[in-house]
Amino acid sequence: MTQTASQTASRTAVVVVLFRIVGVVFQAAVVVLLANRLSIVDMGIFSATYVFWGLARMLGPVGHDQLGLREIAGARAKDQHPYAAAVYGHVSWIAACIGAAVALATAVALVMVGARLSSALSWQHAILIALAVPAFTLIGVQMAAARGFDRNISSQAIEAFGLHGATGLMLLVHLMFAELTLTAVLLWMALFAWLTVLTFFAMLRPSVGDSPDTLPLESRRRLWREGFEVWHALVLIGLASRAPTYITLTMLGPAETALLEVAIRFGTLPTIFTTGVTATFAPLLAGLSARGDKAALKSNLAVSSWLSFIPAVCTLLGAAVLGQWLLATFFPAAYQASYLPLLIVILATTVNGGYGMSSVLLLMTGHQKMVRQYSAVQFAFVTCYGILFGYFYGLVGIAAGLLLGFIVFDVGLALQVPKVLGVNGFLHLHGLRTLISSLLVGHVRTWETPSR
Repeated sequence: MTQTASQTASRTAVVVVLFRIVGVVFQAAVVVLLANRLSIVDMGIFSATYVFWGLARMLGPVGHDQLGLREIAGARAKDQHPYAAAVYGHVSWIAACIGAAVALATAVALVMVGARLSSALSWQHAILIALAVPAFTLIGVQMAAARGFDRNISSQAIEAFGLHGATGLMLLVHLMFAELTLTAVLLWMALFAWLTVLTFFAMLRPSVGDSPDTLPLESRRRLWREGFEVWHALVLIGLASRAPTYITLTMLGPAETALLEVAIRFGTLPTIFTTGVTATFAPLLAGLSARGDKAALKSNLAVSSWLSFIPAVCTLLGAAVLGQWLLATFFPAAYQASYLPLLIVILATTVNGGYGMSSVLLLMTGHQKMVRQYSAVQFAFVTCYGILFGYFYGLVGIAAGLLLGFIVFDVGLALQVPKVLGVNGFLHLHGLRTLISSLLVGHVRTWETPSR
């Protein structure tokens, strides 16, 4: 039974990764389209807005997306379906309220301050940017909840085709009849964000029913408390990932920053696989932990770590052989200096591929405090050693500081997992055998059946 679950999850993860790649392609196509149709000022405003919406999606739920996934998957594993539905209702309400508050603050700030700073940012732009904030906050919660209800593939498909693909298609249709303006782009993106929210609500309705129960006060207090712990960890992880860019800008200047950005953009490509694996295995690990099945936890931990590790290793080997040629082919000669930082960043993502499930497992088992502590240590290492190594070795030294931060965070947490949970399955050969058999034998479910 354990092997069957691992095999099913492995095949599902492959399909999720494929849908993630489709989504990335759609996003890239939209960026190329807008770069050729909008002025550089409007493109800058759009880029800043897109980053802001991404932050609203990741940080807006204040950790309730990850907690919702864990609680829903754990409740379903113990056949506590009313509790799972109540958790979904609670985290959705929290996300909607926070999103509305942030939207109001955003609208006021952009109308009062933003319009004065940039004549290109009108009050219509400010309102459209703010209107989409609750939608992206809800999307973050809904995707996590959908995974908790075992709807991994369908949730990823909705994001890829509904949010990214449909938006790009509508922009092309708009272009056939009228000029593409920043106002039109923001309008269509806000509209399709809300349509994505409605699609998620419709998909999850069979799983939660028409009127889910209300969570007890004690459960709501616990979720708030633990949600903030998860949120703190996510903020620190996000800061650690962006610190090298700002260190480079401050110490070495914008030219070196551009070189590092190329290394980071292409060096983190393996995370497409890592995040796809995480999305698939996180609810499974939460359910197995709720049932206390340590043997299954070890098996699935081994399979998921190999499934993330192998693509990262292949990327590292490919970059070592072809990296200089690719940089020479697609970039000016100055970007050859990105080669060594690129290899170091890919090595960091390879470490994350092999041991990154440690933080996911600890979050899914209620040890978010430990993840928060290690994320603070990671941020300190990336910042301090990035500055120190950057002073002596320049760009390569800053990239080395990033690598050191990944080792401290991912490997450090992986060493804590056996002590805290009594399991240790990272990169075990049994998991590799299970992974190979699951990918070569059997079929993949292309659409999950509604589960209650």
